[in-house]
Amino acid sequence: MSTELTVASKEVRRILGEMTPALRKVYDKISERLNSLARVDIVARHELGTEIVAACGDQKKYGEHVVENLAGALGLSTSQIYQWRDVAAAYSKDEIKALSERLTSQNTPISFEHVKLLASVHDLAIRKKLTSAVFKECLSSRDLLALIHELLKDRAISHEVRWQIPRSPAAALAKLSKLAGQLAEHQAGIDQVLFTKLSDEPGKYASDELVGQIEDTCCELEKAMKTLQSDHLKLNSALDSVRRALRAKEAENKETAGTPERLKKKAKTKPAATPAAKAAEAREKLKHKKKRLALSPF
Repeated sequence: MSTELTVASKEVRRILGEMTPALRKVYDKISERLNSLARVDIVARHELGTEIVAACGDQKKYGEHVVENLAGALGLSTSQIYQWRDVAAAYSKDEIKALSERLTSQNTPISFEHVKLLASVHDLAIRKKLTSAVFKECLSSRDLLALIHELLKDRAISHEVRWQIPRSPAAALAKLSKLAGQLAEHQAGIDQVLFTKLSDEPGKYASDELVGQIEDTCCELEKAMKTLQSDHLKLNSALDSVRRALRAKEAENKETAGTPERLKKKAKTKPAATPAAKAAEAREKLKHKKKRLALSPF
């Protein structure tokens, strides 16, 4: 990866070196403006995320389904709202400002996509290493995502489950089915410890910290429910598509197989003559014709 990035960096320097002074001025102006917009974008989304964190943490004041209501009213997806919230939870105001002002080895700022991916890594030591790699090697957001996936294969990151991307639809279905089964297994224990005790003795456990935990968990469950509902709908749609494809395949196989009689006729069909065979046949006919003419009494 480092070699490829070095080559790309050299190519950029080559293009800049071949620019006329007038074009270089245009480039500098556009580059400076784009860099400024990228910095503003990161800081602005972090500020929005801070508002969302506060709203999710006070259900009594802001009501239920905070993320869904905001997403619907703003015409955005819930995933966007959650991304802003997660970035605000991962970085302080000063940290995000410093991150937005820092430049890569190619003298460009990183994008919000980079920040979003970095915020998803909860292990601070690993996040720091990834951040350093982004700026030093000028990683694209796609490169960063691939690097995070590699790390997730080899080690646990914070409290997240080690995850390996399935290599086929069958493997993905097996993993999804296993996760659903694990959730059902653990549910009985959660019911007994959490809901029963809180219902029977709410005063014993009442605290501001617990209220915050419950509200955070409600937000995470809403997010999970959206994902599960989406997966369920997409699976049903995929099931219909696969069934249709299977029926079409079976019909095609029946049609191409044919009956034994047709196969026999097909086997008896005389193969098409080659040009050389046709020429030989024509010469043979001409020879016989000449012979008949020679034997004729007239």
